[in-house]
Amino acid sequence: MQRWDQLSAAEMDMLRTIFWSAGTSRHALAGRLDCSRSKANALAAGLIEQGLLEETGLQASSGGRRPETLQLAQGLGVVIGVDLGATSLEVAVLRPDLGPVARHAEDADVRAGPGVVLARVRDVMRELLAANGISPKKVIGIGMGVPGPVDFASAQLVNPPLMPEWDSFSIRDYLGEAFTAPVFVDNDVNLMALGELWRLQRSLQNFMVIKVGTGIGCGIVCHGEVYRGANGSAGDVGHICVDQAGPRCHCGNFGCVEAMAAAPAITRLATEAAEAGESRALAELLKANGRLSAVDVGRPAATATPRPTRSSSAPAA
Repeated sequence: MQRWDQLSAAEMDMLRTIFWSAGTSRHALAGRLDCSRSKANALAAGLIEQGLLEETGLQASSGGRRPETLQLAQGLGVVIGVDLGATSLEVAVLRPDLGPVARHAEDADVRAGPGVVLARVRDVMRELLAANGISPKKVIGIGMGVPGPVDFASAQLVNPPLMPEWDSFSIRDYLGEAFTAPVFVDNDVNLMALGELWRLQRSLQNFMVIKVGTGIGCGIVCHGEVYRGANGSAGDVGHICVDQAGPRCHCGNFGCVEAMAAAPAITRLATEAAEAGESRALAELLKANGRLSAVDVGRPAATATPRPTRSSSAPAA
C-alpha cells in the first residue's frame, strides 16, 4: 500500500494539481506549480516510476511536439462516494480520476437511525466491490455526504434537524471498522459545491450551490475553498425564519425556509392547488396516483408554456 507520508511536498503538490486539472501535461504543470520544466519533468517521471501517475495519450499540438496527458494512475485503487439523503441512499465506486466504476441507488430513511442505515451502506459498498472484483484493500478513500451540519474535523453531525439520532455519532469510526481507508464526512450540499469546484477546475472562486429536497441547504465556496463556518452550519439556510406566522418546521420553530419551500411544502401546496381546481395537470396526477410528489410538480412546470407578458405601451385586449 502506498505510504503517502513518504512523498515530498513537491510530489504531493503535483498529485493534487493533476487531480484538480482533470488531465494535464508536464509543460502545463510547470506553469501551474510555478517551477521549471526540468523540475516538472523530474517530478512526473518519479511519480510514474512509483506507479502514482500514468501517461494516457497525446494532447493536441500547439505548434511543437504533442505533449502526453498525465493523470492519476488507475492502479492506485478506487474511492467510494456515499450520498445519503433524508429519503435516499446512493453509493458509487470511482476511479482515482473520479470516473465511475459502479453505482447503486435505493430508498432510505435517515430516521431509522445510524445503526440501521450505515449497516446498509456498508453492505452496499461491499456488494459493489465484490461485483466488480475489487478487494476492499484497494479502497484508498471514502467520502460521505449527509443532510445536516457536520463538524468536518471530527466527521460528526452537529444537532441535525432532519436526523436527531445521528447527533455526534461517529460515522468515521463505524465505516473504519470495515475499511482501512480514510473516511471523510461532510454536509451533502458542501460536497455538491466541492464537486462543482472540481468540475470547473477551480476557475470560479466564489459561488453558492442551493439544494432543495426534503430540506434546503446551501454550499458556499469562498476564495476557492468550501466555507463551512465555525461548526459546519454556515450553509444551513433552511432554518432561517422568513414568516413567524408560517407553518411549524420539523426543527420546532415556525416559518423556516424549509417549512415554506422544501419538497414537503411544495407537495402540500400542489395538493391544495389540485384539490381547489387551480391546476388541471396536477389534479389529473393526484387522481391517477392518489398523491403528489415534488417530481410531479416539476414535470408540468418544466413543460408549461410561458404566458406572454403585456408591454406597458400595448393596448389592452
